[in-house]
Amino acid sequence: GFEMPPTGSTPFPGIPQTQPSISGGNDLKNTKPVFPKANKNPIIGNLPLPGENPIANNKTRKNPNGKNTGKGKTNEDLIDEYETAENEKEKEPKQPDIKSDKVENDGKFNSKPLEDFGSKYGKQILDKEVDINAPFTITVSGTLDKNGKFINPKTIATKDSDPKMIEVAKAGLAAFTDTNLLKPLYVLGGRDVVITFKQDADNLQAIIKTKTPSKERAGMIQSSLNLIIKNSDAFMKKDSDEAKLLSQAQLATDNSFFIINFLISNDDKNQLIEKNLKSLQEKLKKNQNNGLAEVKNTNSAK
Repeated sequence: GFEMPPTGSTPFPGIPQTQPSISGGNDLKNTKPVFPKANKNPIIGNLPLPGENPIANNKTRKNPNGKNTGKGKTNEDLIDEYETAENEKEKEPKQPDIKSDKVENDGKFNSKPLEDFGSKYGKQILDKEVDINAPFTITVSGTLDKNGKFINPKTIATKDSDPKMIEVAKAGLAAFTDTNLLKPLYVLGGRDVVITFKQDADNLQAIIKTKTPSKERAGMIQSSLNLIIKNSDAFMKKDSDEAKLLSQAQLATDNSFFIINFLISNDDKNQLIEKNLKSLQEKLKKNQNNGLAEVKNTNSAK
């Protein structure tokens, strides 16, 4: 016996009789939801049991470290402890990135090129087949890559240079650049480099001239390398050959150019070369004998 009420009447107070709209207006589909905000002061630890005072009785509550807080600590005290613990975590040192360590180790000093150079020319020099005091002048120019190696270098030698010494000098310069010893120049901003290698009757001289972006950058490179030389005792023995050679390097600037001038007498150079070549020859002979011993042992086992 139910009948729809007449049009315009409101038999059910508070309930509108209009049809909901689905294409516009104030229907639910067009209403932007309002999400509740996060509670900045949550209860930390176990929730209180029915009838338990959550502030005064905190027997079972625990702090962020998992230890019982005991009686007498309010919820505000626990929040302060939690925030303090989180702040301390942020202060802890982070573990080093393995990938970044690998990148930092790339391009470090490599002695293999110098050993290969000594292996090729060492016997000729020790047997006096090469006159290492013969006069020559050679210039190598090019752009450095990230490891301090020349990209497409250009080499020029003077006409009065000894042909054999030019051959040895070219090989020596190639070995020198392959050791990554010029990498610090690249790291500090040097790119275009010219190396002049010159020898007369008295001395051997090497001049490394680097173009930098500005006069200020050239001065910065000079200051940085001066500091490295000054503290060289930290990474090399004071009486070592490396330390002696490093102490003879002179650093200077010329506008935006940074210059390293190295000078050594032929007598000191000869002693240094002979000493290191003999040491290298002994090392190579020892390695060769060890290799033969391994072959003999292997054959004997068979």
